[in-house]
Amino acid sequence: VKPRDGGRSSYTSSDPGPIEEESQADSMALSDYTISLQTGESENIVVTVLDTDGQPMANYPVIAKSSDPNVVMVSPTSMTTDGNGQAVFSVMALSIIDDTAVITFKAGNKTRQTTVTVTAPVTEDEEPEAPEEPELPVNPPVLP
Repeated sequence: VKPRDGGRSSYTSSDPGPIEEESQADSMALSDYTISLQTGESENIVVTVLDTDGQPMANYPVIAKSSDPNVVMVSPTSMTTDGNGQAVFSVMALSIIDDTAVITFKAGNKTRQTTVTVTAPVTEDEEPEAPEEPELPVNPPVLP
């Protein structure tokens, strides 16, 4: 059997050069760094991710985590940024007592935090009125 082309291959390799690393977020900003909520209330936090040129980074993964999910819940726990480099997370106060939790947002090697203070609502049932004390006469009668 005789090889075609005299045994020489027509394949040529090309060097694609160095492999480009996935671009990293250069900066990340939050719409709020501290918020106060009553139990049951929620608020949105907008995370904005920018590249080294200050341009929005679309389709960039962002992770959110609550320091105490019993106090404050964040959802979703991860999402990718939109065309404006933004991801919107909902934060809801769950604690039935006054408490605080920290939400940490991570995009690449950047992290930012929002502190959430939860205030339990006060209802009339929680603070019973003190019973009325009987009135005593100012000058009680003197008995003989």
